[in-house]
Amino acid sequence: MRLVVVILALMPVAVSAQVDTIIFYDSGISTTWWCSDRDSFGAAVRFTPARYPCEVIGSRAEINYSGGREIYLRVYDDNGPDGKPGTILYNELRLDVPPARTPGFQDYDLTQPVVVDSGDFYIVWWQKNVWDMHFSTDDHFDSISRQWWFFPDMGWVTPMGMDAADHLIRAKVRYGTGVAEFLPSNPAARQLTGSVVKDDGEFLPSNRGVESRLFDATGRMVKRVNSGNRGSGQLIPGVYFIESRSRVRKIVVVR
Repeated sequence: MRLVVVILALMPVAVSAQVDTIIFYDSGISTTWWCSDRDSFGAAVRFTPARYPCEVIGSRAEINYSGGREIYLRVYDDNGPDGKPGTILYNELRLDVPPARTPGFQDYDLTQPVVVDSGDFYIVWWQKNVWDMHFSTDDHFDSISRQWWFFPDMGWVTPMGMDAADHLIRAKVRYGTGVAEFLPSNPAARQLTGSVVKDDGEFLPSNRGVESRLFDATGRMVKRVNSGNRGSGQLIPGVYFIESRSRVRKIVVVR
């Protein structure tokens, strides 16, 4: 198979470490505790990433157990009817939830991140049995369109009742590649500038005597190459970033 690479010219940038980010829409003021008398009840919040790709790596929430311990942390796609929770992307029984009405947020990390390439996602806390879970809400209902409850006989509905408010459920995410990208402001500068792979996909540095670092689309450094030598190893198709002399170039490897 023939591998082809295109390189997009980018402005000088610095390579930065990935930073965990918390997305939230609540005030942080815990006002009301809730529980449900239904089996298979869920409390959900819809999140909109600031950019893509976005890795969902956990939830920060004020969640407690009450009558039972079968409480699940889930991530849903937004591909349900009218953008409601659809496909379950992650589901894990959490045995680290504190007992009833323990105040304060707790962090719950996923065992594997969920990558979101477009659209929104939902963090859902789910009880299997009646009274398993306590969850809290804040003092205002500012993000009504983002808050959802699931009842087996009703499906996904907007929270109801005089004390309905924003859930104290947050998303913990990581963005992009760990490389800050800045495309040139002049569209004419966005041009192909060469190739760094042979037909067999071997990485070949383009400048002599300069060390380059190659990052994959998750920000992981996959290769460090002295440009005076031939790079070793194969590049599988995908998006990569080459950092050299404080400049970053984006390359796309396709078959």
